[in-house]
Amino acid sequence: MVATYLEALTASLKTVESKNPADVAAMRLAWGYAERLDDDAEALAKVGPLYLTVLTALGLTPAARAAAMKGGQTDERASASPLDELRERRSRKGGTSTMDSAVS
Repeated sequence: MVATYLEALTASLKTVESKNPADVAAMRLAWGYAERLDDDAEALAKVGPLYLTVLTALGLTPAARAAAMKGGQTDERASASPLDELRERRSRKGGTSTMDSAVS
């Protein structure tokens, strides 16, 4: 078990293979956040979300790794509007009209 944020980050960054300048900049930012969190426990409320965002961008969180395993793809249905979903269900029931025939 690691004792500090900085130790945990250092161990995690060993898995990051990229030497892209943008990735290196994100790593340096993460180090700065980790140092701040180690130095000031009260900084967690302010710096914690920023640190988590950088860790996610670097692929160092469970959610980021899960997204990478899926190839970064999202479910098409998740982006469909509720109206589009209703139209799709209606068309599957045999009705092909996209217009509501109810009188308003």
